[in-house]
Amino acid sequence: MGDEILYDISAKTGNRIKVFFAKDGQKDVSYWSVNNLRQPGEPLECIADFTVGPPAAKPGTYQLYLQAPDGALGTVRGSVSIVSADAS
Repeated sequence: MGDEILYDISAKTGNRIKVFFAKDGQKDVSYWSVNNLRQPGEPLECIADFTVGPPAAKPGTYQLYLQAPDGALGTVRGSVSIVSADAS
C-alpha cells in the first residue's frame, strides 16, 4: 500500500542539488529529501525512490522544491513521479 515517489533530476552545471517535498505551510520540515554534491568527473544527479505509505505520509498538500544550496544550476532536466506502490 501507499505511493512510490521517484526522483530523476540532473544539472549540467552547478555543485549541489537538493530535491524534497514540504507540507504546505511548513518551512523547516522536509520529506523524502535527496541532497547530492557533484563529485569530481561525475554528473550532478539526484536519482532516488521512496515508498511512502500509511502511517508515514499524512494526508494534505505538499510542495515540491528543487534547491541549489551552493550557487546556480544550469540545464536542469528530469522528472518526479508519484505512482501507486501497488502498480510498481
